[in-house]
Amino acid sequence: MFKMLRQTKGFIAGCILTAAVAALTNQAFAALGSKTIQVSTGVNILIDGEKLEPKDANGDPVETFVYDGTTYLPVRAVSEAFGKLVSYDAQTQTVSVRRNQFTSGTRSSAENEVTISSKNLYYDGDKLVAEMFVDNGFAVPVYNLKKINITLSNDAGVIAKGYFSGMEGAMIAANSHITWTFTFSKDALTTKGADLTGRVRCETSIAYSH
Repeated sequence: MFKMLRQTKGFIAGCILTAAVAALTNQAFAALGSKTIQVSTGVNILIDGEKLEPKDANGDPVETFVYDGTTYLPVRAVSEAFGKLVSYDAQTQTVSVRRNQFTSGTRSSAENEVTISSKNLYYDGDKLVAEMFVDNGFAVPVYNLKKINITLSNDAGVIAKGYFSGMEGAMIAANSHITWTFTFSKDALTTKGADLTGRVRCETSIAYSH
C-alpha cells in the first residue's frame, strides 16, 4: 500500500510538473503570437537593380514570402542593405532600425584653421548623407565657406568624393563649431554600398573668409 501511495504521489508530481512546463510554454507563445498560414515563397529582392541574397545575423539564408497580398521581407537583411543598423530586444520583443551611427567621428581640435570632421554617416536610398562638424579654430568669426572638397574613405579605399560650392548664410563664431549636412549624390559614390560601420577617414579642403 505504501509503495502504491509513493507511485501515486510521483505520478501526481509528474503531472503537475508537466502542466507547469506546458503553461509556461503556452505563455511564451502567446506573448509572441503564432499561427499557421499558407504563403508563396521565392520572392526576389532588387536593391538599385542588384539582387539581394537575404541572410540572418549568422550568415544563413533567410526566406522571403508573400502572404495575403503582402510581401514579407527580413528586416535585418533589407535594412542593412540601406546602411541601417538593426537590433532586437528579446525582453520586450522589439526590433529597432536606426541610422548607422558614425562612432569614430570626433570633432577636430586644430587651431588657427577651419576643419570639417564627420559626425554621422548613413545611406539614404542611392545617396550618402554626411552630418559634419565644421570647426572654427580662429579667434575671430569665419564666414563665406566655399570650394569645399570632401573625400571619405575606409581601409578598403575611397567611398565618396564631393565638391560643395558654399555654405550660404553660414557664419561660425570664434573658437566654435556648427553642424552641417552634406549629401553625396549617387555619382559621387566611388564604392557602392561601402561599409560605414568601421573607421572612415574624412579629408577636406576649404576656402573661407575671416
